[in-house]
Amino acid sequence: MCKTEPRRWTDLFQPRIMLPVAVAIAALAAGPFVRSPLLLGVLGFVGLLALTLALFPAIKQVEFGLPSGLRITADLTQREEELARTFEIQKPIFEECASLLCDDPEVGKRLMETAIAQATLKWRGPVHQSIQIFTLCWFVHALMAHSRLTLTGRPAAGPNPLSQLTQVQRVAAVLSAFADVGIDDLSDMLGLTPSQVQAELRVADGVLAPIAYARGADR
Repeated sequence: MCKTEPRRWTDLFQPRIMLPVAVAIAALAAGPFVRSPLLLGVLGFVGLLALTLALFPAIKQVEFGLPSGLRITADLTQREEELARTFEIQKPIFEECASLLCDDPEVGKRLMETAIAQATLKWRGPVHQSIQIFTLCWFVHALMAHSRLTLTGRPAAGPNPLSQLTQVQRVAAVLSAFADVGIDDLSDMLGLTPSQVQAELRVADGVLAPIAYARGADR
């Protein structure tokens, strides 16, 4: 199963949130001791402003930070823009992985678009580079589902050496070499143990290395 970022209460305890909260609490605590209506109004305004500054970042964090079952969504437009920017930066990696894993470029493109859509809907962590692994995981799931339904993806002779690998071997070899996906992440994507992933990589290397050597010798 593709894993999103764990949700943590500690995400709320950040300086940009805690400092305004502390100011608001201080203003509230000082209120009973203030006799001047003007000063009391100033304290009230400062407290309200501090709470506002704390609340809006906190709401955005609450979506990511509270336990499952409770989601407060806010600032969705900004989040969608952040996701779009992140996907745009990683687009060349996604496109190259799709082309290496799919012999049909159009199929690879459609499956990657599906994976990005799934990642956009299901990602609940902060928007940063780790969403790349999450998206590639959904791509692998889509690729394998497509292969099962269309009876494709089996090893076959052809000009592309990667076509001679099983689909599991091909995914492991391409993502580990090109996208720097680690053994543990590959294990989650493929539903294998880490030792099984390493075994598949050794088999893939045993298939590809002689081909690479032969082609190098022919030059």
